[in-house]
Amino acid sequence: MGRAPAEHGFESVAERTARQAEAMDHHRADATAGELAAAALAAREELVAGEAETVLLHGNFRQGKVLGGDRAPWLAVGPEPLVGERAYDLPGWCGTGWRTWWRPRRAPRRPGGG
Repeated sequence: MGRAPAEHGFESVAERTARQAEAMDHHRADATAGELAAAALAAREELVAGEAETVLLHGNFRQGKVLGGDRAPWLAVGPEPLVGERAYDLPGWCGTGWRTWWRPRRAPRRPGGG
């Protein structure tokens, strides 16, 4: 979305994913998913350790969150703003129908034509 101001007050990718990692940590002991959970948690540690960029991110970016509009060709809705590496938003987009990205839904018109 763009560079975050120095005094932004938004949660960082490291902070948000730390909460998610904490919720996932108990899966390390699982006989089936333990190895995958451990690998995912290790990858998260490695990725946030190298985080150098601080851009404002959508935080919930996926196909259903991008609409076609009249004022601009694209409108991103329903953000859960945070700051960090710009690649953070990409997996959500790729995992939800990236092949149809070129067919945005139209933003509904408000009564009265506004």
